[in-house]
Amino acid sequence: MRWKVNSEEPLYTDPWLDIRLADVELPDGRHLDHRLIRTPPGEETGWRPGSLRPLLYTQPTNGISDSAHHIFRADESTHIGVPTEPWESERIDWVPLTDIRRLIDKRDIVSGTTLAALLYVLTEA
Repeated sequence: MRWKVNSEEPLYTDPWLDIRLADVELPDGRHLDHRLIRTPPGEETGWRPGSLRPLLYTQPTNGISDSAHHIFRADESTHIGVPTEPWESERIDWVPLTDIRRLIDKRDIVSGTTLAALLYVLTEA
C-alpha cells in the first residue's frame, strides 16, 4: 500500500534531525496529518573498511522516517581513529560469528539494523 505525500512543512530542524508535518493521501483517498523524520546519511565508526560487497538494504523506521541503511560486508578493515562521536557506541569489538547468537540472546546486541545485518550474515554461513 503506497501513501502519497502531497506536502510537507517543517516542525523542527537541526543538523541531525528534520521533523515535518506531512499531508498524506491514503490509497482510498483519505488524507491524514502524518509526522515524518528526515535524516542525513552518516559514516562515523573510526574504521575504514576493505573491499565492500552489498549485503542488504533496510528502512528500519519505514513510514515515519526516510532513514535508509545500505549495509555492506567487509572482511577486513583498518583502524583510522576514534569514532567521530564518542557517545555513539558503548564499545566496539571484533567477535566471531559463532558468538553472535549468544550475544543476541543476552540482549548485548539490540539495534534493529545490526540484528538484520548479523542475522542475514548468519544465513549465508
